Amino acid sequence: MSGELNPPDLAEAINAKGFMGAAGFRIASITPGNAEVALARREDLLQFFGHFHGGVISTLADSRCRDRRHICAS
Repeated sequence: MSGELNPPDLAEAINAKGFMGAAGFRIASITPGNAEVALARREDLLQFFGHFHGGVISTLADSRCRDRRHICAS
């Protein structure tokens, strides 16, 4: 993919590609200037105390910032 992503392209990229798709990240909604990303709680994404692993949380935060940048640029 090159250039700016429009919201449907962004949702497709997040919902189907690489780690984001394997982990189960999904676009819940896209509105002007905002993207809501959801992730279902799964045992394989949790650390031993039963909370999301820090790597999953940081990936969610990192991807959310990227998504917002693409949406606000549109």
